[in-house]
Amino acid sequence: MELHSRRTCLVAITLVWVSLLCLSGCGGNEAATSADGTGETSPEVTAASASTGATASNASTPHASTINYENQPSIYGNAEASPIINPVVILHTSAGDIQIELLMEQAPQTVGNFLDSYARQGAYENTIFHYVDPKGFILGGGYTADLTAKPTRGGINNESS
Repeated sequence: MELHSRRTCLVAITLVWVSLLCLSGCGGNEAATSADGTGETSPEVTAASASTGATASNASTPHASTINYENQPSIYGNAEASPIINPVVILHTSAGDIQIELLMEQAPQTVGNFLDSYARQGAYENTIFHYVDPKGFILGGGYTADLTAKPTRGGINNESS
């Protein structure tokens, strides 16, 4: 029972980090110069599969992070490829890359909902971290830079027991 609770907690923490870290590019880096010489930087958020290595990215403004998943396989696989066991989300931030493995086996509905209903639909575009605890907890994805609340989507079944 305790092991299951730990797994559930780990999955929840991972998903919170993923949703919050998607916004970590919001601060920008004023010291960097872009390829066009304008001085504007473009943080990237990339999704990748641990099993296929597929990636996609889309650059955006220094203060907002845009997610664009081009040519991404379904997390459920297809007839030509084996299913992606644990999808990996790679966050390119002004502070460096962060690679997060999503635990499909422990929380398939949660991982699928995060990727298909939020990340691939652009739910985290132009959002910010609206709470940062110095002890390491961050919260974001719910508000835009002007503090307008983002709409939430339908819920899913609780996968913990």
